[in-house]
Amino acid sequence: MSHPPATLAEDYDDAMEAIRRGDHHAAYDLLVPMARNGDVRAQNNLGVMIQNGYGGKKGMEEAIEWFHMAAQSNYPVAQYNLGMIYAKGEGTAQNYVMAASWFEKAARQGVVLAQFKLARLWADGRNGRVDYEEAAKWYRKAADQEMLPAMTALGRLHMEGKGVAPDPAEALKWWKKAGAQGDIMAQYQLGLAYSRGRGVKVDLGESYKWHMAAATQGYHNAQLTVGDMLSEGRGVSQDLNMAKRWWRRAANQGNMDAQQRLDKLEQEESR
Repeated sequence: MSHPPATLAEDYDDAMEAIRRGDHHAAYDLLVPMARNGDVRAQNNLGVMIQNGYGGKKGMEEAIEWFHMAAQSNYPVAQYNLGMIYAKGEGTAQNYVMAASWFEKAARQGVVLAQFKLARLWADGRNGRVDYEEAAKWYRKAADQEMLPAMTALGRLHMEGKGVAPDPAEALKWWKKAGAQGDIMAQYQLGLAYSRGRGVKVDLGESYKWHMAAATQGYHNAQLTVGDMLSEGRGVSQDLNMAKRWWRRAANQGNMDAQQRLDKLEQEESR
């Protein structure tokens, strides 16, 4: 016998409060009858709980069953969760075609992560074939929702003319928007663009600025380039000691080019 809607709403709120305070057993006990009664939110949350072993339950087969129930009722969050399960092969065979199918259902309902994941599958061709037009379409939808990695990826497609007409100005627009908000790869791409004159005039000062922004956030390739620019005085005053510091940071992350520069410099200094 199903609960009246008001009681269901109260039970769901109580379950969410139990989750917030870490009482997963109580949450589980509240969600099960709701899920059996067809509440898609409860079905999805049960799937998440069981997937992560909360409430004393652990079993991907059962988690997938609950996700399927909610996803088949067109609940977008569950559709995205199923897409991730098939993409990872978690508790089931890895299947990128199935992942793309569920991502698309969620993406069409505006789930930004699903839009981004779907775009990547089309760009990588992991779901059967490469389709840059589809990738560009879904990256743009995610970018329009302010997703920074989607902005950066869309910029690369515009720069390379994949799935869209080559348009360096459009690429730079997206990279600047994402880079200004702290996206490391957008900052790095801007650094490269200004150093190589891709869509803009060569401006080593701007190149150094954007490479430094990415380097400060820990991106080893940007740290390598900052070291190079400092050692050569390109776009910045020459400073070999600072160059060594940035090469060291990159080398500490496994960047072999940076390590080779340090080794060469050490050999030269020991002569």
